[in-house]
Amino acid sequence: MKNFRLLYLMLIGLAGGAAHAEALQFPGPGELQLKGYWYPAKQLPAPAIVLLHGCGGAYDKSGQVNARHAAMANHLNELGYSALLVDSFTPRAISEICTQKLSARAIRPADRAEDALAALDWLAARRDVEATHIGLLGWSNGGSTTLKTMQTQRDETKPHFVAAVAFYPGCKDFAKKPYQASAPLLILMGEADDWTPVSPCRDIVAQGRPATPALEMHTYPDTYHDFDSPALKTQRKRMEVPGGVHAGQGVTVAPNPEAAKDAWQRAGNWYAGVFGK
Repeated sequence: MKNFRLLYLMLIGLAGGAAHAEALQFPGPGELQLKGYWYPAKQLPAPAIVLLHGCGGAYDKSGQVNARHAAMANHLNELGYSALLVDSFTPRAISEICTQKLSARAIRPADRAEDALAALDWLAARRDVEATHIGLLGWSNGGSTTLKTMQTQRDETKPHFVAAVAFYPGCKDFAKKPYQASAPLLILMGEADDWTPVSPCRDIVAQGRPATPALEMHTYPDTYHDFDSPALKTQRKRMEVPGGVHAGQGVTVAPNPEAAKDAWQRAGNWYAGVFGK
């Protein structure tokens, strides 16, 4: 798709320029020091959203924060929210896990859920963050981590995520028993996704009602994995990925700017509806 990057940026309204990120570290689970990128809102204190990268990590091939993460942070800033991108891989000496079989991965959504909660605690202690208005957003493996995090029961005295959005998460493991989230959760997926299929996600939404508060899903016809990535220009097959619907046959990634625009708007509206702002 020609000029996709330009069209994508126009669609999600990023004409105001790139978000400014502050690289930092904060305490993670155990003795681990997590790496993060802080994108403060223009007016503080403000609500904040924790961002969780997918299996490819937080960076592009040049070592910079990849375009999707930076663009989402900018989008959230324009809505009046701060954003914290959490790098779960670099502190563990991991570059990516997309090409690894699930059974061989050294880090799982349960591990990354601890990272997300550590980020939550760190944010809640900041004076420039509204501690009662902190949300979570993850893509793919980060989306699965979002599902796991929102399933975690915390002591009432500790900070809580009050809203979450998961872009094309892997839902298979969560569909094995009734799923219940601790706060409103929105899932956004492509119906043609052959990497993290939509069917198990439909199952957890059906199983989660009515016990789970505001558990919703929206899907996009003829839309594949990574549909909101500005780095993607055309549809392609990733043969190096061992998982997916058809194991050993690769998985499909493809841009869909119309779906991206709608999904990002829905994500923003989801937080606004819960935060009341």
